[in-house]
Amino acid sequence: KFYRQDMQGVSDLLYYHITDSIAYLLGDPILWNEANQFTADTISLKTHKNTIKEMYMYPNVIIAQNSDTTTSQYFNQISGKKFTAQFVKNKIRFAEIEKQVKTIYYFWEEGKTKPKLTGINIGESTKLNLYFKNGRLDKMTAIDQPKFYLDDYNRVEEHNKTLKGFTWREDQRPLSKNDIFKHRN
Repeated sequence: KFYRQDMQGVSDLLYYHITDSIAYLLGDPILWNEANQFTADTISLKTHKNTIKEMYMYPNVIIAQNSDTTTSQYFNQISGKKFTAQFVKNKIRFAEIEKQVKTIYYFWEEGKTKPKLTGINIGESTKLNLYFKNGRLDKMTAIDQPKFYLDDYNRVEEHNKTLKGFTWREDQRPLSKNDIFKHRN
């Protein structure tokens, strides 16, 4: 496990190669940056002077955000086979996910005291460019054969509301330096 205020992670093995400043997380790795949870078979981080510059994940990539922080029931999800991200001041700014990209994104009615779930966007494409603002996904651009549809949440079958392999694992996230010494379930 490791903990930094801006990034946390757990894996069965963490290997850091000093000559090229790349950290490899292997064996069920999970990485958190801001509101984002990242999982894949392999995660690697390229660093420079104590800052993260780039992240690579492959295969079986899943990126998730809690869409409704009041219930922890709805999660925006993106999956694919290859993921590359660029960081500025340890915050993710731009990413690209490729090969068999699938997305599930929840839409909420804004302007109310309590937001109301209005729909779910389900899609797929060959490649997806992701633009982040303040640590949260701000915009997506689907490239090459995009197929997306927006539907009422209640009309979508339950098995289509979660991507294959997705689990929300916030309970394993180290929230302080002391948490790195707690046993991982």
